[in-house]
Amino acid sequence: MTALPLPRGATSPPSALFPPGLDVLAQCGYQLLEGRPRPAFGDDRWSLAAIRDWPKFKDGIDQTIDFAAIHNPVWRTVAKEFALCLLQPQYGIEWQLERARREPLGPHVLANHVRALTRFFNFLSDPPEEAGRGPVLSLARLAQAHCDAHLATLTNMNWRLTFVAVARLLLDYQPALPSVDAVPTNFRPWGRESASAVCGQVWNVGETLTEEIPRELFGAIVGAALNVVNVIGPDLLGAADESRRLKEPRYKDECQRPENWPGGVIPAFRRGENAGSAYGEHAVARLLEELRATGEPLPAVMWSKAGESWHGVNLSLLAARAGGYTAGIFENNPERWAQVLAVKDEFGVGGGGLSTPISHVTSDVTGAAGPWRTSSLGPQELEPLLGVVHTACLIIVAAVSGMRASEMAELTDDSLFEEEIAPGISRYRVRSILIKGQPLGGRRETWTVIEEVKAALDLAARVQHVHGARGLFRTASFAGRYDRFAAFWNDICARVDGLVPVPTRAEWPLSLRQFRKTLARELGWRENGVIAGKLHLKHVSIATTEGYQGSFGSSVQEFRRLVQKHREDFTAQLSVETYRAWEAGEPMSGPGAKPQARIFARVQAELQAILGPLPGAVRQRDEDVHAALRRHAGQLYVAPLNLCWYRDPSLARCQMNRPDATPQELSVPRTPRCEPTLCGQATVHPANAPVWIGKERHLTVLIEDPSLPGGERPRLEQELQRVRRVTEPLSRGEAVHPPSPGGGR
Repeated sequence: MTALPLPRGATSPPSALFPPGLDVLAQCGYQLLEGRPRPAFGDDRWSLAAIRDWPKFKDGIDQTIDFAAIHNPVWRTVAKEFALCLLQPQYGIEWQLERARREPLGPHVLANHVRALTRFFNFLSDPPEEAGRGPVLSLARLAQAHCDAHLATLTNMNWRLTFVAVARLLLDYQPALPSVDAVPTNFRPWGRESASAVCGQVWNVGETLTEEIPRELFGAIVGAALNVVNVIGPDLLGAADESRRLKEPRYKDECQRPENWPGGVIPAFRRGENAGSAYGEHAVARLLEELRATGEPLPAVMWSKAGESWHGVNLSLLAARAGGYTAGIFENNPERWAQVLAVKDEFGVGGGGLSTPISHVTSDVTGAAGPWRTSSLGPQELEPLLGVVHTACLIIVAAVSGMRASEMAELTDDSLFEEEIAPGISRYRVRSILIKGQPLGGRRETWTVIEEVKAALDLAARVQHVHGARGLFRTASFAGRYDRFAAFWNDICARVDGLVPVPTRAEWPLSLRQFRKTLARELGWRENGVIAGKLHLKHVSIATTEGYQGSFGSSVQEFRRLVQKHREDFTAQLSVETYRAWEAGEPMSGPGAKPQARIFARVQAELQAILGPLPGAVRQRDEDVHAALRRHAGQLYVAPLNLCWYRDPSLARCQMNRPDATPQELSVPRTPRCEPTLCGQATVHPANAPVWIGKERHLTVLIEDPSLPGGERPRLEQELQRVRRVTEPLSRGEAVHPPSPGGGR
């Protein structure tokens, strides 16, 4: 390496803008905690631990900004000046910097920016050998080639995007920051090109870097979490209650009565004494007395590590039953240990563990059932298993509520409440803090959730109460917690046939952020479907579209836009697939079948006129077909039993007898009220046939029932005829207005 102008251990030169003793946190106007260190501007490490409103989803993240990692001491000062300007935007406003930030950067984000700057500065001052150049010792020599070369070394897309943003921000502040070093005037890396284009990230408007969980994996994860929450969680809480009762000082009242001691005198013992105390002696003696009187076997050891040294006896559970002691009460006293072995020789060792029963989990695929574990629980196992249950609760809330990780981290045990919105109708609400896009400390918001989320939050609160923890969820450590959850569930799957295992993070890099985006996809593409065979997406959709209650609702609006984008993508694809199926002669029925076939024929003719005849193996592009369908066929909506081609509200059965409906209300169909046997804009397709055939059979059975009232039979027969007008064309495979040979293909 080439020597730097100053040794790496040298003190950073003073800033001409900010005094070294400047209180950084006070200068930024944060609310601060008493007794915490507060960094001065001249420090090479800034601790942000004194900030009171630090977001909880960043708990456990290092709150130290390390400028000392920058090798060139001159650039440490540059980085400090830049960091303070990001935290306090008033400087940029006062200096009239056109591109400077107008909102403060969150202190929890600053570390990422400084790390990106550190990597870049160290790349300049200590270039790798393959760079084929000497060190850059002054920002005045900075050129586009240096930025491109450093970008090429970054393989992580988030790092690449952050570096481009930070490099541009640094140069945006340079007109006012020539304190110790400055870049060339009017230099802006990559010009007007967007950061995503610079980094090679291809995405559509509204998309994010967050991946969506594949549907089959999403269903497996949610299904496993529901089983853990509904079946295993109650077992473990029952075991925790039993363990707590065991640890109560069962013989304390006896010990405090003089008549139970020789000579009527309670022995004195040192304060804080436990296993060696007189109370302990009395408790052990009474426990062994009870065991001999009942002939009860001693509890068996629950894990192999201590099996040999404890002679198969669960000393941990035995000590707990004596009154909340540890196994040391026996291990450290040969006389007591001998008494235990004598009881063991006389009555043997039983099954061991707590008496709380083990429930069965049932496969939704095969119906097979089996216990989720093959042995009873021991007190020492409860904490890690309750951690698995807590992770399952977090997964349910993340997967079904639409809340971000930062919003879930702010939940407390009193966040959930029930609100009556009409007589006899209530909703479950959740209070939390909206973090993203808000000033430090966030803004209070309220979400609407479904029953399953309510159950998960209730269970999580009870688990946290057992642990004595504050807050409901720590989201920062999700990766390790999910690994333990996956290992636990997949072990159960290996023993119970038909249960679906969940992916490990080696198979899919799961993160909490993926659940919100995946839920939006499911709501957009399968609004009438289910998740994991249990959760009806329609119920989830109703709750999430009620959304964040309050005057702003910015986060739910973003979530709705994401759902709407997926819904538009789905209906675009479905409309093209339906047109292609009509071209191929697939049957279509319902009152709207013939009108829709005529529209398809017009679309076909228009595409032929524009594009000309195509070879038999060549089709028009889906984008061209969809554009033509939008012009002629109206907007496609998916109803539970059919497709709705909503063109004219006056022809829609769902909009009849609504003289007071507003134009906005008439702009979309009321698909739950769709009458596909009567509406001229409804079509039924082979994918819908099973439901219709089932309805036909059900009506036939009812009509043939001799106990059916006479006046009811004509009505059911009329309904059966309408249903058959739908099912018969599908059963016969009749194409509606088939295209001319070779047309449109």
